[in-house]
Amino acid sequence: MTMLTRKMRIIIMSSLILCFFISAPLILLYTAGFRYNFSERQIKRTGVLNIDAAPTDMEVTLNNVKQKNKLPLYLPNRAPGTYKIVLSKPGYKSWEKDIVIASNQTTYIKDVTLFKSALPAQILEEREAPLSVIFSPTAKYALLISQDKSNKNIYEVDLYNTITELTNPIFRSRLNEQPMVSWSPFAEFAAILTKQDNGYNAQIFDAGNPDTAPVYSFKAPITNHKWMKDSLGPAVYIQSNNAAYLINSMEKKKAQDIDTNLIDSAPEYSITRSDSNLQVTRIEKNVNKETKTLSTPNFLYNTQTKEWLAWSPWELWTIYPNGTTALLNRTSDKINFVVPLDEYGLLLLASENKITGFNPGYYVTHELFSGGKIDSIGADIANRKIYFLGEVGGRRGVWGLEY
Repeated sequence: MTMLTRKMRIIIMSSLILCFFISAPLILLYTAGFRYNFSERQIKRTGVLNIDAAPTDMEVTLNNVKQKNKLPLYLPNRAPGTYKIVLSKPGYKSWEKDIVIASNQTTYIKDVTLFKSALPAQILEEREAPLSVIFSPTAKYALLISQDKSNKNIYEVDLYNTITELTNPIFRSRLNEQPMVSWSPFAEFAAILTKQDNGYNAQIFDAGNPDTAPVYSFKAPITNHKWMKDSLGPAVYIQSNNAAYLINSMEKKKAQDIDTNLIDSAPEYSITRSDSNLQVTRIEKNVNKETKTLSTPNFLYNTQTKEWLAWSPWELWTIYPNGTTALLNRTSDKINFVVPLDEYGLLLLASENKITGFNPGYYVTHELFSGGKIDSIGADIANRKIYFLGEVGGRRGVWGLEY
């Protein structure tokens, strides 16, 4: 056995001490959350990734590495940089996104629910007569407008409950033109406006109690109408022969003239219609600070997020409660319909033959249906179901699509 010389022992001891003083700080830095970034040639503190999505039993992969723990997922000590995250589950559409984990910060992936991979199922078949369908804002109800098969001048309006799948006749009469129907944005109330030989009628009813549906008559044409909030519930403001009325499910009464071009007003903003545009004015301390013009007549109040949405065929905007506007999306697929899908801001965008789910927060899109024809559409958020009138596989009618 060879004995180490004193010089060798000193060298070994010195090397061990040197290794200790080199490795100890590195270990301490590592345990404290510091990593060396080779691309930037810097030592940076790690970040944290927090994922909370539904369904909670989905699989999560990060840079193609499957994560073992279930959601909600807390992943500390992640080196700063770009990561590809994939959320997946059989029977659902995968959610993919490149995310950035920053130094000494927590990155959150939340308020994400996977879309189901589903096919439309027909719930109503269109017969010989053409059918129009107007869905309520919650899609719990729909108004079915059709013509009599033997007499095309006879129109009828039926109330359809998408939950119970029951149909209730509301209106049937001889008319020269199709009745105008509209839903209140404030509650499940609807109005039917008609032009008849003996005058002009307006009928308003509660979809939950359609048997009580008063009909109010007007001698002059109804030139404009607008849903309002009234002490007796949802009401319709009507202009007829330079006179103004307010009708609800209880009474018809004279009303003061209002600006029907005013869509909404608040201390922070006002939204008005002007020709084919929307004028959005931001207000500070009762002073108009800025007015933006959105080149579209299409608008919708999102009761889920308390924001207004506006869209043209190729662009989608939001109007925030403080009066500022933002472009959410610019697309090559023509936008015919915009429908809220959940309380977190998820939206449905529909063209003539495609339905797309769009998450503005992450700018992620999913194709939910394509290849058919879509004439009108609505969504039941509570039951996560989309309803649309259109054509699928050469068959026309009302279809349901789980999402």
